[in-house]
Amino acid sequence: MTRTERSYYVVWSSYNFSWSFLAPVYPLFLLSRGLDLFQINVVMAVFLITSFVFEVPTGALADLAGRKAAFLLSCCIRMGAFGLYFFAHGFVDCIIAEGIDALGNTLANGALDAWAVDGMRAEGAGAATDRFFARAQIIARTVMIASGLAGGYLGQRDIALPWLVAAASFALTGMVAAAIMREH
Repeated sequence: MTRTERSYYVVWSSYNFSWSFLAPVYPLFLLSRGLDLFQINVVMAVFLITSFVFEVPTGALADLAGRKAAFLLSCCIRMGAFGLYFFAHGFVDCIIAEGIDALGNTLANGALDAWAVDGMRAEGAGAATDRFFARAQIIARTVMIASGLAGGYLGQRDIALPWLVAAASFALTGMVAAAIMREH
């Protein structure tokens, strides 16, 4: 196993931990902020539309500025969006936070995977990447389940706390990625 593969498993798992921490309480949080079901769906649509619009430009940015830089920017933006969500108190606040989060998400889409493939090739790994990415998905899904359970537990205490923990987790993910990701 190459250094890049080990680094990818750590960073990918941490990234998935961060966003999935709030998955079990997300709709309940939006309800607690006064949104009705239609508004919740509009907020979710904002994520999808923003992701669609920015997918190609952020991919080009990752190609130009570097995959590591795009991923680190993603962690920073998502940390900020989750912090905004913690303070959100209405429909407009949630739409703004969701749009920012979608932008951050598109920066990571593909950039981390492309970084891993580039790194493995530079380190001489000639094997097919399908088993590598399958293993990464298994690890990430396991982490996501644990993260969701922890987020649900914390959400019982205070429905907004999972957002702060997830924001802090994105910060930690960015710091770890900055330390262990090497661009080739």
